[in-house]
Amino acid sequence: MRKVLTSRHVRSFIAIAAALVVSLVATETRALAQPVDITAITRLAESGSAADQSRLGWMFFNGKDLPRDTQLAFHWFLNAAEQGDAEGLRGLQSVYLLGEEVIDGSKKGLDLIADLSKKTPSRPNSATGAASADGRDVGNDAASKLARYTKAAAQGDPAAQSALGEMYCQGKGVERDYAKAMSLQRQAAEQGYADAQCRLGRMYADGLGVKIDANEAVRWYTLAVAQGHAEAEYRLSLHTRCGCGTEKDDKRAFELMESSASRGNVKAQIDVDKMLTEGFGVRANKVEGLKWLTRAAKQGSMEGQFLAAVLNFSGDGVPKNKPEGIKWFTITAARGHPFSQFCLGRMYREGDGVPVDLAKAAGYYRQAAVQSDAKAQYELARMLLAGEGVQPDVLQSFAWFSIASDGGNTPAKGYVAALAEKLTATELDTAKQLIPTLKASIKTPPADTPFLNQLR
Repeated sequence: MRKVLTSRHVRSFIAIAAALVVSLVATETRALAQPVDITAITRLAESGSAADQSRLGWMFFNGKDLPRDTQLAFHWFLNAAEQGDAEGLRGLQSVYLLGEEVIDGSKKGLDLIADLSKKTPSRPNSATGAASADGRDVGNDAASKLARYTKAAAQGDPAAQSALGEMYCQGKGVERDYAKAMSLQRQAAEQGYADAQCRLGRMYADGLGVKIDANEAVRWYTLAVAQGHAEAEYRLSLHTRCGCGTEKDDKRAFELMESSASRGNVKAQIDVDKMLTEGFGVRANKVEGLKWLTRAAKQGSMEGQFLAAVLNFSGDGVPKNKPEGIKWFTITAARGHPFSQFCLGRMYREGDGVPVDLAKAAGYYRQAAVQSDAKAQYELARMLLAGEGVQPDVLQSFAWFSIASDGGNTPAKGYVAALAEKLTATELDTAKQLIPTLKASIKTPPADTPFLNQLR
């Protein structure tokens, strides 16, 4: 449903409309002037970089280097604007001024525009912020955070106590010290600080510096849940699902998970989909599950994006929507997901949901091949051998078949044997010399890549 703008919102928009046009042109010019590393930008945005959140927002908004998606653009603009980023604010303004419809949170975006448009966007100024009262950057590196949090924690600031405790728990910027972490989280938790209550519960649940105590974990999670803490709801749902430290209650587990999901917790959104798919604590409903996956996808979850791609494309229990599936496959492929790259290679090779484009197919197979995907290495070798979408190259084909064979691809072994018989001794020697060079170009995807070990 299209959101209704109040007069307060309209007045603030009128004041910045002209500046917005200039901003849009300038942003477009900057985007064209530099190479784009989508994976790096996304990782920085996910880690909290406002500048990269804004940049990712513009990429989705303009449809440059990524499929155009104003809802994803809105998500990243909002994240950046909430940190006082001027580009993020201008991005929000563009979404509304151009009449775009957005996902949940649009009222929050409208209010943010109205408030920040009255003044120059400022950086946060608190015990856990990164700017001084006059706007000077006081440093966001580990040493600066440590000094800032330590001073504020000593004055009894629960946010600083909890943030400092997390530094000690994670060993970020300081030597890991679970005892100090536990002490600081308890100080903040006893003041009613929900983040600390949740973190303290996690320490008891995971046995970080203490003996595992599910009952104590549940006690602290419950206190945080009473304050509407999304992560605590997610964790308490897991305990309730298995009956760890509390009575097993499937219905209650689903209610907690759904509440966490509704607050924007992407892990919970993905788990709600699983529970709806399996009928765990709720009547099975794959269509409703896909809605939650889509929300997770739009918040930047690679797992949510990949699952949304698979479900939309396959129509497994939901209406088949191949264009939507291809959109999400394209996004995850651009972020470096090897199986998405492989899937797109197959689609463009076979014309499944897209026009046949052998050059694109070979390109996607190559992207997956250099990420240790043996099946993609095999398919790329076949295309090189046949000259499909690429110049025929029997020697490079042999090298890729060999690499795929070493990676466990059985059909590749047959090609290696057959080509070894057909090539001359000189050609075979040259082909074998290519193998180390190609292997050197292969990298292992990050360990946290979704479904990395389950897909083949």
